[in-house]
Amino acid sequence: MKKTIQLLLLLTFVSIFCATVFSQKDKEQNKYKYRTLSEITLLNRENTAEILRKSKIEEKNDFISFDLFYSRVRLQFIGNPRPVSSDHKELIKTWTKLQNVDEKITNLYENEFLFKECDKEYWIPMQKKVGEAILKEVKTDNMITLFVINIGGRRAAMSKEYNWLFLSTEFEK
Repeated sequence: MKKTIQLLLLLTFVSIFCATVFSQKDKEQNKYKYRTLSEITLLNRENTAEILRKSKIEEKNDFISFDLFYSRVRLQFIGNPRPVSSDHKELIKTWTKLQNVDEKITNLYENEFLFKECDKEYWIPMQKKVGEAILKEVKTDNMITLFVINIGGRRAAMSKEYNWLFLSTEFEK
């Protein structure tokens, strides 16, 4: 009888623990809204327009987002991993400093992968383990859902337009 009660208590504890872990993952994923990358850039442009108007835009090459726009986006996986570009590394470094992000997190982004949304291509840095998984699980040209945050943008040379940078935290087939 005593062993049965202990077993029931153990099973109850394990059930509660598992439910808590799974609900935290669901809660984390629920903050990611379904959007397109184009939509995020428009939202970001609307949010930053006032700030950029008040500043001398010709002096601003980088812009760091205050709203990360946690998003789920549907993209075509082109593949072609490469080391994170120097422009992206610099922007990530600036974001890390300004937003007080732990460098251990940003150091996980070693490679970026090419994705396509409609006719526009994006190089998106991925955490190392996510990048390894995507290469094993996803074929070139397949559509996937990517979980991304928007950390900011860098103004293209001789332009008023920004090239926005997204970081990927996860994906779903």
